[in-house]
Amino acid sequence: MRWEPRGPQDVRVAVEQMARETELASDGDCLSLAVVEPGTGTVIGQVELVLLSAEHLQGEIGCVFHPAHQGKGFATEAAFAVLRLGFDALGLRRVIGRCHADNAASAGLLERLGMRREARFIGTEFFKGAWRDDLVYAMLRQEWARGDDG
Repeated sequence: MRWEPRGPQDVRVAVEQMARETELASDGDCLSLAVVEPGTGTVIGQVELVLLSAEHLQGEIGCVFHPAHQGKGFATEAAFAVLRLGFDALGLRRVIGRCHADNAASAGLLERLGMRREARFIGTEFFKGAWRDDLVYAMLRQEWARGDDG
């Protein structure tokens, strides 16, 4: 996570902001979608699609899940749905995903989605007392359509 834990009021403000984001029309727009556990209706995570460039048809996928619900396939299923939205419904040409280089679970998710690792950025930001490295993964529309990983 690129932010510190939030208190109840900060969470309320963030959720209200996400609820107002309903389309990807301009660079920086974000669609945030709640992931709900089947059978219980409990929100267990979030996936999002950010429009990085309307001109160049580029987006970015992201997700966050409660630790108790990780490793059960929910993130993979939800992220595939967001890629389908980006490529099939919105006509994006390229979608990226980024994660902390030490986050093997997130890197594994991006690889399961069929995204290819394109870069490792060294020392991208100072966070929680240390410099962090980031991995960048990407997929092009034609790779999505073929169903391969590059």
